[in-house]
Amino acid sequence: PFHSVQTKQIIIFSDFVIQQRKTETSLQRIRLGAQRRAGASSDVSDRSISDTEKLCMQLFLDVQEYGRDLATIGVEAAEIPAYCSLWQLVAPQDRQAEINF
Repeated sequence: PFHSVQTKQIIIFSDFVIQQRKTETSLQRIRLGAQRRAGASSDVSDRSISDTEKLCMQLFLDVQEYGRDLATIGVEAAEIPAYCSLWQLVAPQDRQAEINF
């Protein structure tokens, strides 16, 4: 029961992040098209932090804390496939390979 509820929550978060990334990609294409039609120069190298990146960083912090909470009750988060998937989805690239808190 616990793992079932937990897995469902993790899947919901994962679906949300995936949808946010798709939406952001679509919006970027629309903006680029509008800039081209208007004759404005498009700066693809703009490295401002997107809302989705900010969301993922907050979720990553939350996922880390959740893993710590699970550890206090004797559950190894790294052994839960859905948790591992969520970790890899929201973790910065340099942190995706290894789950540690």
